[in-house]
Amino acid sequence: MAAAPGRAGLLAGGALAATLALLATAGAALYGVSPRDQLEPAAAGHLPPGSRRIAVALADGRELAAERVERHAGSLLLRGRTSDSEIALGRLAGPPESALRELAYPLGSDRFGRDVLARLLHGGRLSLAVALLAVALTLLVGVPIGLAAGLAGPRMDRLALAGIEAAQAFPRLFLLVALAAVFPPGILPVVLLVGLTGWMPVARLVRAEVRTLRERDFVVAVRAAGAGPLRLALGHLLPNALAPVAVEASLGITSAIVAEATLSFLGLGLPPPTPSWGSMIADGRDALATAWWVALFPGLALAAAALAFNLIGEGLRDRLDPRTGRLEV
Repeated sequence: MAAAPGRAGLLAGGALAATLALLATAGAALYGVSPRDQLEPAAAGHLPPGSRRIAVALADGRELAAERVERHAGSLLLRGRTSDSEIALGRLAGPPESALRELAYPLGSDRFGRDVLARLLHGGRLSLAVALLAVALTLLVGVPIGLAAGLAGPRMDRLALAGIEAAQAFPRLFLLVALAAVFPPGILPVVLLVGLTGWMPVARLVRAEVRTLRERDFVVAVRAAGAGPLRLALGHLLPNALAPVAVEASLGITSAIVAEATLSFLGLGLPPPTPSWGSMIADGRDALATAWWVALFPGLALAAAALAFNLIGEGLRDRLDPRTGRLEV
């Protein structure tokens, strides 16, 4: 039997999200290349995907790069640079067997000679971690506010709803940029900024669900049995309101990933040289004609992450929302 539309989207989104998470965690560890390692820009900058270079470690701590190395009596000739260079063996950091190492660039390099694949994997780990933490903060703030507003009397509910709408009236991007310009760049400020500017839809959703649920027969029966407000809220109303919250949270992950990438693209997110998909796209925007791979691969990763969590959110909505007519048990 063919899978229901909601289930198919949920499975596809879950598989794609799991693949991205696996690549960002295990992939980054297994690849074993630091995203901050760089070679001479003249020799290793903007290498196309599939390129290889030979790194030559010198005794003074520097590291040169060449496309080919030819060994002569008492020296090495480095070719494939802007100009060939001859290095005496005495200047190496050890014997040639240990001073030379071959480097592969499966997805090319950026202008500083840094491995794009390594930066893509580590940037994905940071982007996903920031998004998940920001959404957790969004739920931590939005759910209690929405629950309190839904349980309040008419006057307090109107005041709470007005406050939520006033906070939501500010365009999020402009608010993020204005606040990010004030706070120092870093992972924690980005999490706080993205999380504290995205709680309003969650609060509105929880409030609406609670106000609908509190008139149901089972809630009236619980009240008649003598349940207190706290037990009623946490034991009966909130669990029944969590299904749409799960949908909103999964869609919120997409919004958080894009928000973090936007801040990093504008130079207001994670500080360099910390890799981020947004900052990688910014690094490659001025070289799209000559080094398209620098911006293309993080752009594709960003699109894939957004697609994955959108599919999860839409799939959860189809499966959990009885109003769609496809409620699955």
